[in-house]
Amino acid sequence: MPIPYSLLNVGEPDCDAGLAWNDPRRKLYPHHAEFWPDEIPEHVCFEMQAIELRKQKQKDWLRFFFRFRWLSTAIAFCRDPRWPKPIFENPMNLQKRPDDTKRR
Repeated sequence: MPIPYSLLNVGEPDCDAGLAWNDPRRKLYPHHAEFWPDEIPEHVCFEMQAIELRKQKQKDWLRFFFRFRWLSTAIAFCRDPRWPKPIFENPMNLQKRPDDTKRR
């Protein structure tokens, strides 16, 4: 890709005529900022990284969900009918059992 250098005026004393292309005294051409932008601040890098991680996590979740979506149907038909236990059988719940306290 050709780089658009600015036109040099030979007649002006402050022109760059005769200087090497990499001489530090040479003026920067107009599109310098486009080809060599300033460094990105650290907090912006962190924000961009967080956004990328969020996107990757979402893609991973969708990939998992669509790859194993058949499991929900399989679990519905093949699960143990005693699971999950009703609320009154949950030991962490403080509700009392219904009237019939005998175990079958």
